[in-house]
Amino acid sequence: MDAFLLIGKGALAVSLGGLLVLVASFLLGYIIIGKLLNPDIRLRWAILILVFVFFCSFSVSPSWLAGLYTKDFQHLRFELIVRMIPIGLSIGQMFGGSKIKLTKKKKDGNEEEEENGESS
Repeated sequence: MDAFLLIGKGALAVSLGGLLVLVASFLLGYIIIGKLLNPDIRLRWAILILVFVFFCSFSVSPSWLAGLYTKDFQHLRFELIVRMIPIGLSIGQMFGGSKIKLTKKKKDGNEEEEENGESS
């Protein structure tokens, strides 16, 4: 029973630690990249996709998977929690930035008719 308690505590520490780091890096990405730097939306999508592709390919690489048995639990837990930082930054930067303002061109009186016609 002690082994299950130890496994449960370890899984809880990894999940809560990873979640805490993910939220903190999300906020940093939102503030620093999204609000202060405010890159173009195409660059934001490129950052998001590249981070996910890189970390997915890194996690399934045979050399990393083969080396798992040589790592102790503390090192593996630290490595998994640290991986949340760029993921949180890339997700947070997507939500930051200035809002896009679309301007409507006013026409004679056909504006409401066209809007109703387009929505159906």
